Amino acid sequence: MIAKFWKTFVAGLVLAVASTGAYAQVQQMGATPKPDDLIKALKPDAGAPGALSVRGIRVLNATPGGATAAAHPSAVALDVKFALGSADLTDAARQTIGQLAKAIKSDQLAPYRFQLSGHTDSTGKPDANMELSQRRAEAVKAYLVDNLGVAADRLQAVGRGQEEPLDPAHPESGVNRRVQVAILGAK
Repeated sequence: MIAKFWKTFVAGLVLAVASTGAYAQVQQMGATPKPDDLIKALKPDAGAPGALSVRGIRVLNATPGGATAAAHPSAVALDVKFALGSADLTDAARQTIGQLAKAIKSDQLAPYRFQLSGHTDSTGKPDANMELSQRRAEAVKAYLVDNLGVAADRLQAVGRGQEEPLDPAHPESGVNRRVQVAILGAK
């Protein structure tokens, strides 16, 4: 019991320390987000000048110039499932992406462009992980465009590899495998 408490405490402390950096605003939405929750998480906060409020497919805010999460207040992470070592979408991934499409196509988010950032864990070679993360982000974009009617010019797919883990203390953890979604700005 005490060992479990300390393990949880240390994990929470690591996340609290990590939250002071670039990943402070990444909200994990899991594999079954509702469109309304995604809209609320992704919609910029009208009350904060220039602020964007976003939650991770895990999903991330970025600027058109390619700045990373550190330049933005928040991001959303969605748990999009892929076959091991592959960019092939699973049925569960298609369902998650379907919920994302409903949110992106909503009146509240229609004025915005989004970045889809693919991320991997640290298992495997860094170069291979970078390429795999790019292919996964592109697979999500292709599915949104080809199957769900999202305009291609509203989406940007980028690979981040293993360089931006959600859990830096455990870089091999599955929580780091994600696609993050972030608002790039108005169309």
